[in-house]
Amino acid sequence: MTTEMKTLKDTVNALEALTTQVLSSLYSPAQAEVMISSAKINYTEEAVEARRKQEEARAYNEALRNAVTDFKDKMRAAYWDIALLSDDKRTAFASESWNELKESYSLRKNSQQPALDFTEPTVEQLMARRSELIASLERINLTQAHDEIEFCERHLKNKSILTHDQRALRERQLESAKSTITRHADIEKELESVQELLKASL
Repeated sequence: MTTEMKTLKDTVNALEALTTQVLSSLYSPAQAEVMISSAKINYTEEAVEARRKQEEARAYNEALRNAVTDFKDKMRAAYWDIALLSDDKRTAFASESWNELKESYSLRKNSQQPALDFTEPTVEQLMARRSELIASLERINLTQAHDEIEFCERHLKNKSILTHDQRALRERQLESAKSTITRHADIEKELESVQELLKASL
């Protein structure tokens, strides 16, 4: 036996003796012996490795469940985006979304994508969606948005009359007005797609 092995064995024996002594004072010598024997079984290299693998599997399964839940939530939230896509683009959208979630949750590359639970919208749903989109368009004041852009751009060109806070305010107003115009265009595009689907369904 090497010196290192003898030192290690002596250390282990000393620790076992001290542990037995402490446990015997807290419980009884018989109970202490049972506890020490149980610890020797539960803390072998194989037992520790088995518990580690079990914990890894538990954590992975939990991550997988969360990813599947997030995938289904995203597909439900994006229902109308999906409904207006072709079958190929819908499949690609679902695949891309799942790949993003796999990366986010550090899932294995071969983790199977959940089935896309999608039902084509009914005529009633299309009509209701069309009404929602029309109402959204009516709430957007394009004239005001364009006027706001012109106003902000004119003031931003003349830097000398603006304080730092005023400039920051005009920049926020400008971005907000531009976002309004972009949102209006997106709604118009979706409305056009909904009307095409509705026409095809009638």
